[in-house]
Amino acid sequence: MTYEDVGYDSSLLRSIQSTITSQTIGYSDVSGSQIQGDSITSLNGYMTVDLQNDRFYVNDGIIKRVELGVLVDGGIGLIIRDSQGNILMQISEGLNIIQSPSKRFQIKIDNEHILINDEGGTPIGVFGLV
Repeated sequence: MTYEDVGYDSSLLRSIQSTITSQTIGYSDVSGSQIQGDSITSLNGYMTVDLQNDRFYVNDGIIKRVELGVLVDGGIGLIIRDSQGNILMQISEGLNIIQSPSKRFQIKIDNEHILINDEGGTPIGVFGLV
């Protein structure tokens, strides 16, 4: 048996017959009106890819709820906020925390502890490294 018997040509190339048919994917193109300078914004204005600042963010019309990429402090990371703008989670070079909107319950990953605060922000319980 030769390589030609199994479908290869003299250049050791083989054409493959595909059974896949053409498909149309449902999406809309990015129109010119969505590109403003170095930013691409969704039609509803809630999602933006900021090419100049290496950042992607989703907002609710008022507050940037999710930021991913280079953050305002210059570090690379992820920030998630609630509808009031309180940071619920920040994973970045400067801070790694998951917390309640009131900041009374915090998981500080860098410090390797869970912190419980009273209403004034004074720690009343620490679990993990102190």
